[in-house]
Amino acid sequence: MQPSQAKSLFFFQSGLDNELLYELYESDYESTLQAFQIFLDELETNIKDLDQAYQQQNISAFQRIIHRCKPVFSYVGLSDLNNVFQGIEDQCNTATSFDQITPGFTELVAQVRASSPKIELEKGRLEAFVKKS
Repeated sequence: MQPSQAKSLFFFQSGLDNELLYELYESDYESTLQAFQIFLDELETNIKDLDQAYQQQNISAFQRIIHRCKPVFSYVGLSDLNNVFQGIEDQCNTATSFDQITPGFTELVAQVRASSPKIELEKGRLEAFVKKS
């Protein structure tokens, strides 16, 4: 269902991918809220795991963590970040040292940290919408 087809649908903001979120959850807002909460609960652990693998300069462990984290961002409508994860995962396939990955990793961490307030905001907006419905 497209978000523009009904007036009673919730419209995500903060740069979230409405089409993807409606494709995943339709109007099941409870499942959407659960996905948002899981994302928020696990975000710091994911960042810590990424940083630890990065500090150990272990490209294969780093790539596994990147691969594990990648879909989580799509589940909350951050498909642009999913693409950034994919780009870094691709870099890991050809990198011979972490120097080749560092610029992408630094930008990724900044974008990941910036995503938390967006999801918090949209979660609050969605909770208010659900209470009114």
